[in-house]
Amino acid sequence: QWPAFVKDLISLTGLPEATSALTEASARQTNAASINPFMVDFLLKVLGSLDEEMVNPVVPRGTDEMARNTDIKDAMRLEDVNRMAHAWYSILVHLSSSHPDLAKSTLRLMGVYVSWIDISLIVNQQFVSIIFSLLKAPALRGQACCCLAEVVGKGMRSMDKLCLIQFLGIVDVMSQLDLGDLEFAEEVGKLANVVGIELKAIWVDKETTTPDGHAAAVAMLEKLMPLLLSFLSHEYDEVSSSVFSVIGEILAVFKKMQREDISLSASQQDFLSRLMPVLVVKLKYDDDYSWPTASDASIGDTDGSLAEDDDEVLFSDLRRNLRVFIDAIAQIAPALYDNTMLATAQDIFKQCNQYGVSNENAADSNDGGHGQLGWVRAELGLYLTQAYGERLSSSKGLRFGGQKHGHSNGAQANGTSASGPTVESLSDLLTMMIQSGIAACRHPAIAPVYFENCVRFSGYFDVRREAVTPVLTSFLGATGIRHPYASVRVRV
Repeated sequence: QWPAFVKDLISLTGLPEATSALTEASARQTNAASINPFMVDFLLKVLGSLDEEMVNPVVPRGTDEMARNTDIKDAMRLEDVNRMAHAWYSILVHLSSSHPDLAKSTLRLMGVYVSWIDISLIVNQQFVSIIFSLLKAPALRGQACCCLAEVVGKGMRSMDKLCLIQFLGIVDVMSQLDLGDLEFAEEVGKLANVVGIELKAIWVDKETTTPDGHAAAVAMLEKLMPLLLSFLSHEYDEVSSSVFSVIGEILAVFKKMQREDISLSASQQDFLSRLMPVLVVKLKYDDDYSWPTASDASIGDTDGSLAEDDDEVLFSDLRRNLRVFIDAIAQIAPALYDNTMLATAQDIFKQCNQYGVSNENAADSNDGGHGQLGWVRAELGLYLTQAYGERLSSSKGLRFGGQKHGHSNGAQANGTSASGPTVESLSDLLTMMIQSGIAACRHPAIAPVYFENCVRFSGYFDVRREAVTPVLTSFLGATGIRHPYASVRVRV
């Protein structure tokens, strides 16, 4: 009905109406003063509506409508998308400083259109240079990251995708960015996540990826791994969770390699050895996590079943995801899992036994492990004990009753194992937990996990009967059924 629609619309903006090859010179020839920002805004909104009408997968469409949309897109691919690319480039060149909102809308629009237009219209030296320059502009860098993520995530054949990632040099670019801003760090994390998932897909594609392409994808993914670890270890959970998907994908490949008796490379083993401690540290509460006081907790909580707040729900979800990764490592590298889990929990219980645990302070009084333990790491020690026992129960079953002080089932003299979790290691860990005096802590995070461990692994007491008295005493004491928090009292 209106074949010149896009051409006519662009002509109202003062932007170049061109279909030739994009060059920096062609954009510079445009007089910035002649560009009408109000019409540019209108153009971008109309193009956004076009995408929603024709492409957006959320909108349900009938067969006839889909056929019509395909015809329109095919017609637009002839010349209109070239015109649009020239317009987008000129907006980024001339309006990024004076009208960052328009530049941001342009980047967002490029991200949605890249799924169905020729990617070379955006992935060329001119566009890539200006998008990378915008990664340093505070007002635009987040949207520039989103745009790059859409470009990298575009559906393509494996070897074409590999060439795209190599051309962008995106792994090197991300490693040079200033990630001091939280929101920007989260966006870069999402970009790293997309890049990692695409590289993993090329890695496992044995049908269309050449041997050289396979090696190149693995090399780039291994180069990306330290960056993924830096995001995962970020103090803010929003940044950490931005790379969860790619971490899960990588561990899934490692598990498959293990099943097929394929050895991990040295760099892949190093990644695992660095990943496991990061995951364990992320399991702990933040030091600034806020708990209600005993009096506040009892208000409206007549049955003691205090409802979880949003923060607690989010943290529980985070822990669930982290446990999936940790359990995967237990399958891939059982000795690494065993050593890390046991060493961390044992260090916590030793510190608690020697210096005690605070009822109010979240952080330790001394970073070197030679001062009073904060409740955050105390709870982590209890949680690791529970996770260790659960993993053992699901994989090998819990049957306490081996040599009381021996090293059966592969346990070594240092309490670790060469073959993964053992009942003897769990038994020794429970002994350290009970003897540490951690049950004396009145913080509401401690008692539920402590007594849950005692009940869940009750077979331990059939073998270590001397532990019954101190645990029963704790059950009946001021941090058990006489706990100041009503919700804890009912649970105990």
